[in-house]
Amino acid sequence: MSPQSFPLAAELRAHPDDEALWAVAADRWLEQGNPWADRVFARAVGFPQTDSLLRAAVDCLGLEVHWHMGFVRRAAIRRACARAQLSTGAVLAALLSHPLTAFLEQLECDGLQLFDERGAGPRHEEAVEELVAFLEQWLPEGVTKVELGLSMLGPEGQLERIARPLALARPGLRQRYWLHGPMRLEPGGEVSPVFGAGLDCLGLVRCRFEQLPGGTHALRVLDDAEVRLNGTLRGGRGAWWFPGETLEVQGQVFRFTEHSQTLLVVAG
Repeated sequence: MSPQSFPLAAELRAHPDDEALWAVAADRWLEQGNPWADRVFARAVGFPQTDSLLRAAVDCLGLEVHWHMGFVRRAAIRRACARAQLSTGAVLAALLSHPLTAFLEQLECDGLQLFDERGAGPRHEEAVEELVAFLEQWLPEGVTKVELGLSMLGPEGQLERIARPLALARPGLRQRYWLHGPMRLEPGGEVSPVFGAGLDCLGLVRCRFEQLPGGTHALRVLDDAEVRLNGTLRGGRGAWWFPGETLEVQGQVFRFTEHSQTLLVVAG
């Protein structure tokens, strides 16, 4: 039986720091023979021995958990799971479907692999729909913030197809996404960079879209290629490319501009 269906569950999600309320709830759960009541009294940490996947994820530093009154309050799934040959998706599924995350408030998950290495293939629609359906079903009611790192998200517009349904299903939910795998800028084309995403400019130079202290957004050059920013020769790797500036490499010019409050990188 999930703690979400227990007496005072809604009140606990609304007032998670009220220890007196937790004590009253635990007393009621104990009267009902609820085994989770003992975790509240003991302020227990850690998953039960039977949850081998989640315990393995914690052991390899692939799952960071903040415990509160015996339950998970915040959780972050890291890419260390993949290095330990644990499926990030499987860890996410096990975590969100676990009774101990009934009072989860914040979730961060990095490295969800949706598509193949080209970001292509027939499973685009299916993969996005599966992720949205899973989050709508299993995301605990008390979650206020979700951050997801998606590997090879694929065609433009897929991100909105994840974020919009969640926003409609869970008003007030704060969502943040970042991508792994470079966005490709084609000849004569333009892209709107996504926070944390790599940008491949015609195969000539690679950049990453980052946010600097104070909220300034910029592209950071990742390669040693000789580049000119606004006509000034720079060393390449580590150079910052700011909105309003041009970048020239091997005779090809790229413009980083802002149009209608949208940042764009334009080839040519």
